[in-house]
Formats: sequence, C-alpha cells, structure tokens
Amino acid sequence: MSRLWGGRFEGGLDQIAKAFSFSIEIDQRLYPYDIALNRAHAKGLNQVGVLTEEEWVALDTALIAVKQEMDDNVAGLMDDDEDVHSLVERLVVQKVGSIGKKMHTGKSRNDQVATGMRLWVLDTIDPLKEGVVGCIRSLLQLALRYEHQLFPAFTHFQPAQPTLLSHHLLAYVSMFERDLTRLEHARVSADCCPLGSGAVVGSGFPIDREFVARELGFTRVTDNSIDAVSDRDFLLDLLAMAGACMVHLSRLSDELVLWSSPLIGMITIGDSYTTGSSLMPQKKNPDIAELIRGKTSRVNSAWLTLASVIKGLPLAYNRDFQEDKGIVFDAVDTLMQALGCMEGMLQTVVFHPHAIEAHMQKGQLLATELADLLVKEGVPFRDAHELTGKLVALADREGKTLADLSATQLKSVSPLIPEGILAHLTMGSAVSSKNVLGGTAPNQIRDRLNHLIRIYGG
Repeated sequence: MSRLWGGRFEGGLDQIAKAFSFSIEIDQRLYPYDIALNRAHAKGLNQVGVLTEEEWVALDTALIAVKQEMDDNVAGLMDDDEDVHSLVERLVVQKVGSIGKKMHTGKSRNDQVATGMRLWVLDTIDPLKEGVVGCIRSLLQLALRYEHQLFPAFTHFQPAQPTLLSHHLLAYVSMFERDLTRLEHARVSADCCPLGSGAVVGSGFPIDREFVARELGFTRVTDNSIDAVSDRDFLLDLLAMAGACMVHLSRLSDELVLWSSPLIGMITIGDSYTTGSSLMPQKKNPDIAELIRGKTSRVNSAWLTLASVIKGLPLAYNRDFQEDKGIVFDAVDTLMQALGCMEGMLQTVVFHPHAIEAHMQKGQLLATELADLLVKEGVPFRDAHELTGKLVALADREGKTLADLSATQLKSVSPLIPEGILAHLTMGSAVSSKNVLGGTAPNQIRDRLNHLIRIYGG
C-alpha cells in the first residue's frame, strides 16, 4: 500500500530520513487502541451514513481479525510501515480492499494518535495503582510486625528524637498515598476524547463525537480541535506522578542501602534482592535498591524532556510530538519495574532490634524530651533549651547519656533543674508523650494502622 500521504510526492523518503522518522518500533504497542478507535470511528461513520451497514460490518470484522493477528505476532506483521496507524490500515486494506481505504474518512493521524495515547494512559493507571498499593501493603506488613519497636528519628541524618519504627515506615505510606492521588488526577486529565478533531479544525463529516467517545469509554470530549491535537498535558501529568513516585521509592531505597550496611546493621535484605561482588567474597550488595535510586533520575528527567519538546511549538500538531511516546513508555515501564521490585524487596527485609537499640544510645535522643520536661516544670522554653544544651555537652564529655547523669551533675549546671526529673526521661515516655494526630504515640500509630488496614487489608 502506498504511503498515507504519498499523493503529493513524486519520490520517496531518503533511507536515512526514513530510518530517522519512522516510529513503528516504538508506537507498535498502541495497536490495540488504534484498532479500538478505528472501530468506534467506523461505527460513527455508519451512524451518519458515510459508511453503509455492509461496509461498516466488513470494516469491523476486518479490524477484529487484525487485532487477533497482532495479538499473536505484531512484529511479524510489520513490513515497511511508517507507524502503527499505517500498519493497521494496510492490514485492513489487505483484507477488505477498497472498503478499508474508507476507514480514515473524517479523521487524521493527528487526532488518532492523541486518542490512542489517551486510551493507553487510561489503561496504564490501574496497573500503576496496583503497583503503588502493593508497596503500601508491604510497608504496612512491616509496620504491623514491628509496631512497638523503638527507632531513632533523624533530621539531617543526625539522631533527633525517639519514635516508633512503625511510624517511620508509615511515613512512606503517606508518600505513596499522595502518588495514588496524582494517579487519579492523571486519569481525569486523560479521560477526554479528541477523536473527531481531524488534523486541526475538526471533522468534515457530522460524526457524533460524544457517541464515539462513549464507545471508547471516555466520559467527555475535547472542546477545541486545535488544542485537542496538540495537547500533551495529560502525559505531563502522568510523568509528574511517575517522577514523584520514583522520588519516594528512591528515598526509601536510600534508607534501605544505609540501614543494610554492616556499619549500621539495622536490617538484612533477602538474597533475592541483593548481589555479591566478583572480587570480594564477603559482599552482599543492595543492588536493587541502588538501581531504583539510580533510575529515578531517568524518570525524573522525562517530564522535563517532554516539556522541552512541547515548549516552543506553534499550534497545532507538529511532528515533534512523535517523541512523546518513547519518553512516556520508558518512564512508565521503569516505574512499574521499580514498584514491583520494591514491593517484593520489602517483604524480605528483616530488622535487627539489638542493633537499633544500640544506635538509640547514640546522639542524645532524649534531649528534646528533657527540655519539654523542664518546660512542664515551669522553665521558659528558651531557658530549658539552653540548659539542656549544657547538659548534653556535659554528658558528651563524660561519655554518658543524659539519663545517666547524676543529681549533682544536674545541679552543677543549674539549680533550676528539679530533682528526680531524670526518672521520667525514658525512650518509652518520650514516644508516648507525642500523643497528637500524626504523632508517634502508640495509640496514634494503632489508629493509623487500623485505618490503613480497613483500606488496604492487613
């Protein structure tokens, strides 16, 4: 079959130009959506009398048959096809002859590819959602297993205050829940049918666009044909979600890398998600966590790459948009793999309470709690902060924790420090005192766990 655009041209593309411009190797994964929109469009053409009943049935039957053949071996059907649209049309024409050449009536590859990409995004949302929820469930299982385990909270990767390990893990659940919200926004953004916009100014045939949209599962249609064929904001929205989610996966991966180092030794990651060294027999490297961390930059750059493609384009469609598919497909594929790896890896993680407890004796984790106790005794907070800082310096010089200081040592710093105050200075009491919504107190964590269990299962 001749090129879809060949009538105007006497010669063909230069071979280098052809290799540079053909997109079939990338966009072939859109074939189910291209066939679906061709079926809906043909049905719409039949509704308004552009196609007879017999022609529509012949086209629909051919499209169903082509779909089955492409499901079996899409690569084997490709010849010298420019893109997935020309591939599908060629195969249909081979089956029904000139009737197949009527299939493109009233539409353009411009509105066709925009529709196909939106359909692909809509199909992608639920698998991504399952991947995010899978990570949430793995984190929830860990949080339930170590619900009451004390843990050092950090700021600047310096010991800060005591918390519960479950509270730390649930922080990532909060991140992933925001990713689910972003996914739903991406769904709404993509759920708008551009088919019927033609090349730029709309279809020249009175097709019922809302009917065609319903046939494809869209809830609404685009309201401006010029914007419809050149809008890729829905892809930017998906990439924004992918980038944010990868950032969350990367932060969690970074902590897994740190915690699993023998220098810290708070966790062990299972063999199925670690590798060894070709030289050093003792090594157990957290390679999967490192790869997630490394691939994050690749996904993060996708939004900027696509935005850079779009930013200088005049309305409406430009061939530059061909670049969107490779960018988006790679980002989503990478995110899906990373989510699957993280879900599985978390299920192999074992925390080591003795190592955690040893680390909690470092960094004077109870300093803020002591300042709070002084405030409760009537000492103004700024004075309490200064006194506690002096006590920290004294304890550090003596090689002790704050709780190990004697009454004499406390009085040497200030007579304002009440006797017996250190009796209340424990890790458990410090954690229990943070009994506010979102705090680390055990009953707050239990309420949060119960809430999450109701949503995601236990």
